[in-house]
Amino acid sequence: MSIFGWFKSPPTKEELMAELKAELAAEKRKEEEAAVEAQKAAERHQEELAAEVARKRESMMESDEPWVEMIGSSHDPEKGIKVELAWNPAFIAYLREGGIQGASEEECAQRWLAMVARDVDGKLPDDDNDGKENSEYE
Repeated sequence: MSIFGWFKSPPTKEELMAELKAELAAEKRKEEEAAVEAQKAAERHQEELAAEVARKRESMMESDEPWVEMIGSSHDPEKGIKVELAWNPAFIAYLREGGIQGASEEECAQRWLAMVARDVDGKLPDDDNDGKENSEYE
């Protein structure tokens, strides 16, 4: 056997193209798998965050400290602003002790929110640019 018998003939163009296609397909599969794993990790993270928020909200609901949180809002040009609040029983007790009464917890919270809105509005400049504040308290 001669020394030249150990060498293979160079690959053909078709063999090189097939090998390249196989490598590209393998890379694409790895990238797709990595993207799927990243998406799963992001979803797990979101679920963990949501669970933590739920645990925290539950502990706040059971707390003796007054607590209120705005959980959503929207604006309807015909109906106005809609605000969604979450609160604990201690918050309603705090409002009632402070003189804010209502037939239900929702009514107490609505009255409190209306008072806050009036107070904030009273501290904002008028739209008529007369330099005076919008306050009925002054």
